Amino acid sequence: NSVATIGGYAFYGCSGLKSVDISKGVTNVGSYAFSECIGLTSVITPTNMERIGNNAFFHCSDLSSFTIPDGIKIIERGLFSSCESIVTIEIPASVDSIERSAFEGCMSLRSVTIPEGVTTIEDYTFYGCQSLEYLSIPSTVTNFGRYIYDNCMSLKSAGPQGGGYNFEYNWKDTIPANAFYSLYDLESVYIPKTIKAVYEYDNRYGKLYYNDNYPSSVFPNCNKLKSIAVSFTDTKLIRLFINPMSGYTRFIESPMDYNLYKYNPIESLTLLDDTVKTFTEILTNSIKEVV
Repeated sequence: NSVATIGGYAFYGCSGLKSVDISKGVTNVGSYAFSECIGLTSVITPTNMERIGNNAFFHCSDLSSFTIPDGIKIIERGLFSSCESIVTIEIPASVDSIERSAFEGCMSLRSVTIPEGVTTIEDYTFYGCQSLEYLSIPSTVTNFGRYIYDNCMSLKSAGPQGGGYNFEYNWKDTIPANAFYSLYDLESVYIPKTIKAVYEYDNRYGKLYYNDNYPSSVFPNCNKLKSIAVSFTDTKLIRLFINPMSGYTRFIESPMDYNLYKYNPIESLTLLDDTVKTFTEILTNSIKEVV
């Protein structure tokens, strides 16, 4: 109990290490402390831990579960990257930020619920989590990186929490920028009437736009998206298309660029407001079904 810190690289590459029980006195685990411990299957952590350094468990390929101690505020860069056997992970309410590549390459990870209070999810967080079939995002997350969900092949549907979707969110009135960025296997999305704006980042000008400001991209690189249910409370004509060359889905207000919809792969569009259904004749040539 006299040990307060496990230093960086302390057990790096100890392939024969099978289990670790970290004593209650330890509050800090250094970077790469247990990295490349490919035989490690079990880790017990104390509840008073304050920090686990970046890549501390990188490529612990036999580790199947981990409970992050309540008190950890940042899930640091690459913390569980390439932990190929990890199936479950518990994220405590104390966490407010998830750094780059924290769970990258966790190919067996099936379910993640991010608690209220987390505000930031950085680039590549769940990159390559091929088995991830449920991800829950709280309303407090407003800062998204890029390529968070690349190769998450089981995230096929998106919608509000409690709706039985693979990707569930709890935003009440605004969806932040990059929320859907590179959900490559997303096939359907439901955006309820409570949502008044969807932000997206415009690469050319480095600005944030609302959903009705051309040319903001709302579902970039969601190339398999076929079905959208969406609501708008005003009478503006707002339509959706995917540019097949760039994979960008955009909300468009002006009817002048109708030819852009000619190659729209969206097959089904459900309009949740009667106010915009009068415009559906403009869409019917490019979308197979308008409900």
